[in-house]
Amino acid sequence: MTGVGAAARPVHCGRVLVATRDRGFAQAAAALLARHGYLVESTDRPSRVPEMVGTVRPDVVIVDASGGCFFVPYVLAVVEAADSPAGVLQVGDADEPVARGAFSLWKHGPPERLLAEVERVHAGVLAERGSVLAFS
Repeated sequence: MTGVGAAARPVHCGRVLVATRDRGFAQAAAALLARHGYLVESTDRPSRVPEMVGTVRPDVVIVDASGGCFFVPYVLAVVEAADSPAGVLQVGDADEPVARGAFSLWKHGPPERLLAEVERVHAGVLAERGSVLAFS
């Protein structure tokens, strides 16, 4: 729909997979990212990550490192083995070092910070792939 009064529809700028058992965070992250044009899928089951990486083909995977890091190395291994690798953003209960010497972003921090980090990781993925902002 175009013309006066037409609702602005965000431009699709990337795909994000949120892997967390924290449903509140998953819903908040999905709402925030969708408002900024990202297509977002989420799962609270580690066993679904390989399937979802294959079908969603995310540009960015947000993985929750809170409550122990056993979930993080598994998700990193799945993402690294994918046909179309994604960038990984780790979130947790505090800004802290986590698995593989990476840094975990506080998941309950300012939404603008989460968005900025997703955009930073996404830009790095596009640069690595040699892509332009054109998605189906």
